[in-house]
Parts: sequence; structure tokens; C-alpha cells
Amino acid sequence: MEFGVLAVPEPRRSARTARLLEDLGFDTVLFPDSQNLAPEVWGQLMLAAQATTRVRLGPGVTNSVTRDPAVTASAALALQAESGGRAVLGIGRGDSSVQRIGKREDRVASFERHLAALQGYLRGEAVDRDGFASRLEWLERVHAPKVPVEVGRRARASSKSPPATPTPSASPSAPTRRISGRSSRTPARRRALPAATRARSATAPSSPP
Repeated sequence: MEFGVLAVPEPRRSARTARLLEDLGFDTVLFPDSQNLAPEVWGQLMLAAQATTRVRLGPGVTNSVTRDPAVTASAALALQAESGGRAVLGIGRGDSSVQRIGKREDRVASFERHLAALQGYLRGEAVDRDGFASRLEWLERVHAPKVPVEVGRRARASSKSPPATPTPSASPSAPTRRISGRSSRTPARRRALPAATRARSATAPSSPP
């Protein structure tokens, strides 16, 4: 059995938090992508990647409303390259990150289209964006295996709840796993993640790394 944790990062402590959780034996460390409640997730994950050697790292979870699929794919693949293949990409339809800027969670149909585009970018393919063949051109210069995608599902969450949590998934065109926790309701056909990934949060020591 594998275990993961959703940890809320703090500036100048994210690297130390991730290293501590790795030392404690966790297999996956997730940071929330909720811009009003936590620091920018991808920067904190990069710091965590430099401080660890074994744990998988990713957002728990990002969403299809506040980020374009090309932006998310580029960030995830950069983390994959910097971490030596330890990135995982949790995504949902929006929770606290969306609510805090006065928006609503994504519709299922729109979310599915976002996932399809995201998977294409992650595979290094050209994605049709209003007639333009869009792809991550820098990816040709880097060896980065495709990042596994985890789709989030949530029960009812209040506006005061902390951000979502993941479970592996993909898009309509790739194997998909599901995240349980506060995240996004997703189509019932997605498979559940075999590994247990949840402990609500982790607290790092108060001293800087």
C-alpha cells in the first residue's frame, strides 16, 4: 500500500516540509493549487523536487478554470524533468481557487474538453486551438516521460474548506484514475486510484529550510 499527504506549503518552508514527509515514509506529497489560500503551487513544487529524491510530487489539485491546459501541461512537464520523473498531475473542476475569485466550477463537458487538450500537450502532440496547431515546442529538447493525470472528485465542500485532494486520472483518450476528497465531481466512469493518498495536511517545523 502507498500513502500520500496533502500539505499546505509556506514560503521558505516548502522544501523542508517535503523533505520531512519523505523522511517519514510518504510516497506522494501534494500541494494545493489555491492562489488565495496558498503560495503559487508550481514554484513550491519545484523547490520540493530539489529537496527530495523519492516522493512523487504534484498539485492536489489544480483546475480547468483558472489555468489554460497548455500552461498546466508546461508546468507539469517542467516539474517532471526537474524531479527525474516524479511528477503527478491532480486536476478537478474547481473548488476554493475558483470560489475565491467569484467563479463557479467548470461544467463537465468543458472539463472533458480541457482534459483532452491537456493530455495532448502532455504527450507532446499538436492540439487544435481554434484552428492553430498548438504544442509545447520546448519539450523536444528535454526527455520527460508523460505525467500521469489524476482527476479529482469531491463530496460537498464549503467555501471555507481547504483546497482539493487528488487521485490519478487522465482524459477521455487515456487511462484515468479518480481522486477522492474535496475536488471536483467527475464522470462516474473514471476508475478509482488503487493507492491510498490522503492525510489532510502536514505541518513543517517553523524554522526556515
